[in-house]
Amino acid sequence: MVRATTPRGNLVPLSLLIGLLIPVCAYMWFTREDVLPLVETARARVLNERADLDEASREMVRTNNPTVGYYRAAGNYAQYDVKWLISSNRVVELYGEGNIKGKLEDAKILVSKRPSGY
Repeated sequence: MVRATTPRGNLVPLSLLIGLLIPVCAYMWFTREDVLPLVETARARVLNERADLDEASREMVRTNNPTVGYYRAAGNYAQYDVKWLISSNRVVELYGEGNIKGKLEDAKILVSKRPSGY
């Protein structure tokens, strides 16, 4: 049996799908207020734990805004990375996974060459 549908009939399932997806998509992103503690904790860890950074690099970490990336899983749990450009060809990066509002105790800190396109 074939049922004919009208354009209006197709709108109901589509609007229902959009209505269900909007809250899910909104849940995937952190707000700026959620990310600020992550940045400040990452900044403090980099400055405290990387004594090998020269003073110019340390000043860049202290004063510049980093690039922040994350993949949110549930609640405040996420995979994250926080990167500062510290010279024309070097980047310092703190990365890990866990509660972004925590102490980031399991995060790793890496100083590396600047990737192309950064």
